[in-house]
Amino acid sequence: ESPVQSAICEPVDGVVISKDNGSFIVKGYAFSGGGNSIEQVLVSMDNGENWKTARLQQRPAPLYQ
Repeated sequence: ESPVQSAICEPVDGVVISKDNGSFIVKGYAFSGGGNSIEQVLVSMDNGENWKTARLQQRPAPLYQ
């Protein structure tokens, strides 16, 4: 079984995000190694010192079949 492969597409690297409203949208993708669904994504805004669980929105069907 292969490891999970993932990438953040938005915001792009180097963009500064304001903490004014406490939430923001991050877009990206993840593929599990064995074809299983991705169950959890953790996000850090301070270089890995603290982590928050992201709310996921998954596409209803795979992009490619």
